[in-house]
Amino acid sequence: MRGAAPLIRHLNHKFPKLFQIASVGDHSGVENHAHAGKRGAGHTLFVGGDTKALEVTTTPNGELQFFPLGHSGTPARDALVIFPHNPLDLPWIGALLNSAPAQFWIRHQLLATAGSGKTPRFQELRSCPVVDLSHTPTDLVHTALEWMGETKPDAATLRTWACRLDSPLTERYARFVAMAKRHASLERVVARYRPLFTGPNFEELRHESVGQFYPNALLCHLSQSPDLRIQYADRARSNLMPENWILEEVRTVAKDSGPKALAYIVAQTRQGPSIQILAPLAIRDYLTAQLTVLAGHTWGEALSLLRCPRDVALFAAQCLEITRVVSETAREMDIYHRVLEDLALDLFEIPVDVRQFLPH
Repeated sequence: MRGAAPLIRHLNHKFPKLFQIASVGDHSGVENHAHAGKRGAGHTLFVGGDTKALEVTTTPNGELQFFPLGHSGTPARDALVIFPHNPLDLPWIGALLNSAPAQFWIRHQLLATAGSGKTPRFQELRSCPVVDLSHTPTDLVHTALEWMGETKPDAATLRTWACRLDSPLTERYARFVAMAKRHASLERVVARYRPLFTGPNFEELRHESVGQFYPNALLCHLSQSPDLRIQYADRARSNLMPENWILEEVRTVAKDSGPKALAYIVAQTRQGPSIQILAPLAIRDYLTAQLTVLAGHTWGEALSLLRCPRDVALFAAQCLEITRVVSETAREMDIYHRVLEDLALDLFEIPVDVRQFLPH
């Protein structure tokens, strides 16, 4: 790795090791610890769903990331887990381990150790250098949190405030700890609402998730909605009643645009005829997703299962609002992530001329 030697020496000689502020083990050790606690032996600090720990995760592009335990489901039994000596230190330890200097050090260890694969070994991870922020004055952290809450800074303002080199080192430590706490709280919110959406950009809600934020009492059967019109095309192609037609593929056709835009939802049936639903554009995707899942069912079964909003305007407003709030939260989280990366370079005292060698 180009530029590795001087930077690795700098990190190793300048900063303490991870094991001085946290314990490192594997997930099977966590389970054994929990079982021992239930039997009355040992401690029960790590038992339960609120365990304050980090797990090492390999991302699809091969990078190592540190997330709160349980972030991506139940970790593997041999997954490496980090327990801060003080559970309140979890956010800033995670932010430092995910920063470019620590990631650079870990990658160097993986390349230098034959056969270690993509996951660092127990001994390697314990020796990872970190900046010890455990003694940062709590009053300075609270002051920084209050400033962020009152100001709600944009990226430029936050970066200027956080990375001021004329500030005392303890203040920069406090700002890093405060931003890490804020980032962790935003990350929890985003993780909570991420399952509601079809993709990572929080642009489209999954139709199955509507019931988690939209009251069932405000949904009705298709026949009860004044906003829908149902037509049966090519009925002569089948001797069966429409209720017995079997649904196959579904497609949509936009009819017009504007605030009261409409769309045709066309469900082709196995018998030949098609079912055309004229619906407000605001609920087109919601109805289409339900119909797609019901492929292979009869139209009669679909009519008993399909639901649509009684008040389309209210439904559209709520969907837009939850999408807006979660998207803004995700953008704010990204801002804090990027500024934490910049400040981490200063806290690790990385010289400007070697920063080009660090991962971006």
